[in-house]
Amino acid sequence: DGKIVSKLVGAQSKKTFKDKIEEILAA
Repeated sequence: DGKIVSKLVGAQSKKTFKDKIEEILAA
């Protein structure tokens, strides 16, 4: 279970990081 949770958290953080980059580029 721990590995699955860490994978979900990692994917979520990557998405957030990508969104932040897109916001910076769009600004």
